[in-house]
Amino acid sequence: MWEFSLACNNKNRSIINYINQCFCQDFPDCMLTSYSDSHFTYLLFAGDDAIENICKDKIKQCVITYIIDVFKYDYFSKFISNKPDSLIMKAYIKALTLYDVETDIILIKQSINLNRIFYLDSFFNFRIADIIRMWKELCELIKSNINYLNNDMMIDIIKSFISTFAKTSGTLKIIIKKKSFVLYKLKDNAPPIKLKDNIPAIDVINYALLSNPERIEIYGSNTESGMMINLLKSLYNEKVKIVN
Repeated sequence: MWEFSLACNNKNRSIINYINQCFCQDFPDCMLTSYSDSHFTYLLFAGDDAIENICKDKIKQCVITYIIDVFKYDYFSKFISNKPDSLIMKAYIKALTLYDVETDIILIKQSINLNRIFYLDSFFNFRIADIIRMWKELCELIKSNINYLNNDMMIDIIKSFISTFAKTSGTLKIIIKKKSFVLYKLKDNAPPIKLKDNIPAIDVINYALLSNPERIEIYGSNTESGMMINLLKSLYNEKVKIVN
């Protein structure tokens, strides 16, 4: 039996919740529990020795995913635009966080050392400080030019980033509901795989950027879908198909 703990300051317990959800999707056989004291929230892992290495690899992956998807995006948003209010600006910042993400992943992975207990706050503040300094330099450069960019220019920059992102095979199917969106993955003759449910428009754009699919199919419409559809068509051109 092996045991391991993640810990973070109580004010950042959302990190623990994120990693918990990320991990549970793939490892139902690993025992997880969480608790809090006056200062920290803990996520405890336990399982057979035979799955220790594969579970720790997944923990690392979940930590890295959180840093890229949430921590880095929030950092760029606050630095560049404080509160980005347009869908295009949010997509622009998301694309920036994904550009050269392979370097981030390598450097973060090298910094993670999973001993008996792993303090996430200390890791963010000290172990990846050099990576954050690199982000700051990039953000300062972007912020100094952001007022000169119009929407068309931002779309062109996002498209140039997309051309460097790894592609995934298959089709991203977007179902537009009354007030939200559902995402499916379609590939060959396999049954559709539900990816996301009841998500807002920006999460649809973010997932499209992250997955960079071969094709995108959009079904339905609602009062909030017009800007999202137009942005996807501008970014992916003929890859986007509207199905009525």
